[in-house]
This record gives sequence, C-alpha cells and structure tokens, in this order.
Amino acid sequence: MPSFVLAYDVKVRELAKTLGLDDRTIDINQPFEASALADGLLDLIEQRDAVGAAVSARSAELRASARTSFARARRWVESA
Repeated sequence: MPSFVLAYDVKVRELAKTLGLDDRTIDINQPFEASALADGLLDLIEQRDAVGAAVSARSAELRASARTSFARARRWVESA
C-alpha cells in the first residue's frame, strides 16, 4: 500500500525511515509548505504502484528478518 507520512512523533519518523519512505514524509511538528504536501501527494498518486511494491517488498524483508530472529531466540531458550 503506498503511503505518504505525516510524521508527528519520532516513532512515526523511524517507521517511515525503516520502510524507505523518508522522501515521502513531512514532519508536521515543523513549519512546512502546503505545496510540498500537495506535490508529495500528487507524486505518490502518479507512482502508487511502484511505491506500493517497494513498501510491500521492504515489509516482506522485515517480516522475514523478524521470523529468523524469533526462531533463533526460540532455539536459544529451548537449549537453555
């Protein structure tokens, strides 16, 4: 799913960064130009398929990494 991030907290900014959405993020706690938001949304609409695919791929990578880490932790606990 393509996303444009309105970051209001450090956790939201970090999630956007983790998902590779830095260039599609505006920190709404800081002054910003409305045109930057409008331009970002228009760009997202035009590239929604590519952005959605990139976010989906990154999410799959993170999911696989989490599963691997969990399996490793489970083996460690079971061996103790």
